[in-house]
Amino acid sequence: MHYDRYMPVEIHTKKATGDEASADKVEFDLPYEVNGAIAQVIQTADDEVDATGLKVDIDGKKVTVEVDSLAENDIVTILATK
Repeated sequence: MHYDRYMPVEIHTKKATGDEASADKVEFDLPYEVNGAIAQVIQTADDEVDATGLKVDIDGKKVTVEVDSLAENDIVTILATK
């Protein structure tokens, strides 16, 4: 039996800047192309994990995470798979 295996490549984390918070999105420029990414946001104001309202777009080496409500210094993390 043959099946595709998707292995985790790396975890990338950024703190949202004021401009990113205003746009409600964070962009990651990765050194490699990925075929999947899982996102998580930690809202620093209340140390809560936001698992709602996340949208991940992948365009080659660029991964964009859109959030319904993003504040400056919120921590955005992606697990990129290849």
